[in-house]
Amino acid sequence: MNYYIDTSKFYILSGPSASGKSSLTQQLLSQGLPADAVISTDSIRKQILGSTFSLDENGIREELIGWELNQPDIFHIIENILSIRLKQKLPTILDATHLNDEARKPYVELAKKYGI
Repeated sequence: MNYYIDTSKFYILSGPSASGKSSLTQQLLSQGLPADAVISTDSIRKQILGSTFSLDENGIREELIGWELNQPDIFHIIENILSIRLKQKLPTILDATHLNDEARKPYVELAKKYGI
């Protein structure tokens, strides 16, 4: 299946874990969306805080470190990245859980600030 996105827009992919956000992102990347257009909260927190691995009944499982304690710091970094990208009118997709309008509101306001 092919998807079309307007590269002058800002998209927020939101939904519960395992709902297909990252799968859609991978599909868009395979269709030529630049990798730098995707801002993933999971990728950023992994890059900054790292991860550990554990073994359970389902096999090896990766766990991100320190998410609960560092969540405000991570989202501050994400807001800074988004600010820079949106100011430059770069194609941007935010891949994050953000299950409600209130959680998405700061990002919508940021896009409005830069006329997107």
